Amino acid sequence: MVKESYRWPFLNFIEQFGDPYGCWQEDGFWPGRVSADFNHLLVWVTEIALGYIDNGGLAYAMQCEPGRTMPEMQRGFEILGCLKTQAVCTRIIKYFGDDFPRNDEQRSTFIAKNESLFNQSENELWDARESEKYEFKVEEYFKKVCVAHSIPPRVYPN
Repeated sequence: MVKESYRWPFLNFIEQFGDPYGCWQEDGFWPGRVSADFNHLLVWVTEIALGYIDNGGLAYAMQCEPGRTMPEMQRGFEILGCLKTQAVCTRIIKYFGDDFPRNDEQRSTFIAKNESLFNQSENELWDARESEKYEFKVEEYFKKVCVAHSIPPRVYPN
């Protein structure tokens, strides 16, 4: 039996519309730098940033480029119907006050002084994702987009 996934085909599809990484800079969010569908771009960055969180932890990811994307991740979870996970993102954003810093150094300085908040939030983020079946929902989203554009899944042998 083989496993199919639309994750990489979806991520690569979005990257055909320009460099989505270039949308997030220290001076703001510039979605006009790519011509991809806006909702697809938000789901794309949610998946990319979660990869950093899953591999290095929330505090680490928030201190570098993926940390710039937290407001858009929040919206990506909303698009996917993961409202508990979205609420965790909202709390994380509020830690920083009224103006979320896109500047990596500003976030790093804040996180260094408040690391326990981010350790606790990482567990909450994971639990919310699991309870809302994020992996299933995001794969369904990827599949819907790919099928609509005649993009086949990636096949993995067992």
